[in-house]
Amino acid sequence: MEMTIIICLSLLAAFLVIMIVVGYVLVNTGIFRNPLGLDEWAFVDKVTNSEYPGTKDWITSKLNDGTIKELSVVCRDIKVHAYYAACPGAVRTVVLTHGYSGCALQMMPYARMWFEQLHCNILVHDLPHHGQSQGTMTQMGWYDRFFLLNWINKAKELFPNTDIYLQGLSMGSATSLNVLREQLPAELKGVVADCSFSSVWDLFDYQIRVGYKYLPTKISLFFASTICYLRCGWSFREASVVESIKKSDVPVLFIHGDADRRVPVSHVYKLYNARPSNLSSLWITKDAGHGCSLILYPNDYCKKIQQFLHENQL
Repeated sequence: MEMTIIICLSLLAAFLVIMIVVGYVLVNTGIFRNPLGLDEWAFVDKVTNSEYPGTKDWITSKLNDGTIKELSVVCRDIKVHAYYAACPGAVRTVVLTHGYSGCALQMMPYARMWFEQLHCNILVHDLPHHGQSQGTMTQMGWYDRFFLLNWINKAKELFPNTDIYLQGLSMGSATSLNVLREQLPAELKGVVADCSFSSVWDLFDYQIRVGYKYLPTKISLFFASTICYLRCGWSFREASVVESIKKSDVPVLFIHGDADRRVPVSHVYKLYNARPSNLSSLWITKDAGHGCSLILYPNDYCKKIQQFLHENQL
């Protein structure tokens, strides 16, 4: 009997050690790894310009002629970076937030649309640990909301007397929606959220089930979330985008591709159904993968945003 107990306790201890290691690895690969966007121009060459040909030339020309400017500020004890441009006669300003492993330059195709077609001022920022911003970890859109709030207030200074909008892509959308739980300036009038996840827990739950089928999903998530809390100060369940959007009456346009394999379309339905219908609009793009709606439907994409602004009288 004693030997049986010893064996059982040894197996349990071994299982716990394995789960701690698994949790540590998941947090390291998801939160602490270096994103591709740390080298922003490599990201443009490898990703952005291949998806949107001519983007690199557009960025370069606007930087060279002074249309697009750069600035850095200190927020929460780290230096963060952004690009911005004033559109002549603009009455609106948009703050754009990039996705996981990306950088500000990832959002330049969207910035170009807002600038040239929607005639808005633009501010496009690097999240911490991305692009030219400092930082040592990816915050999955959770603590990132505080940095976005900083840029919203900076946009007010740069472009006074304009209404402010947010647009994010993937993790940038989660950031743009999570900030809605904060005290926001009255100038913030709407959010365009493209392919956001509903919570960090839901996102990693899906990714473990798809990518690590041999792992016990819920147990792995529990240990990874606990390690994230100990190392970063927040847990996966705490980082709920669904709960964030319940705390605000700012209108949101949700966009999601029905062929998204990174963040399943089920996430956007959780988000959309979490709010009254008069505060949310939903556009599901046919056959679009993750972050591909603008690529497949460039004209409709702009029209949907124009319609969203008109319907909400923004």
